[in-house]
Amino acid sequence: MEENMNAKDKFEEKKNSFVTRVKEKANDAANWAMDHPIQTAVISSILAKLVRTGYSSYKTRQRDTRTYDPTIGSYYDLKRPLTNKEKLELSERHKSGESIGDILAGMRVLK
Repeated sequence: MEENMNAKDKFEEKKNSFVTRVKEKANDAANWAMDHPIQTAVISSILAKLVRTGYSSYKTRQRDTRTYDPTIGSYYDLKRPLTNKEKLELSERHKSGESIGDILAGMRVLK
């Protein structure tokens, strides 16, 4: 029982020291931002552009990994975007009468 208490105490001590370090770093960053307002504005605009670009690429990937099946009126989520060859195969097999879900399952690209 005493070993568990030691482990819990060690965990609490490490957690508290981590929280203290994070608070110190946050205070240092806030103080630096107050002392350097122009650099802060430049850095924040760069970060905003990076976030916007990342979100845009995330939405593009999300859009590319969904396929609509008009026969059942819903979407299939894919593991990865289809290659051009797979897209052609999908359209040809769908025209011949196979369901999109069965084709995608056969290709093993469904999530």
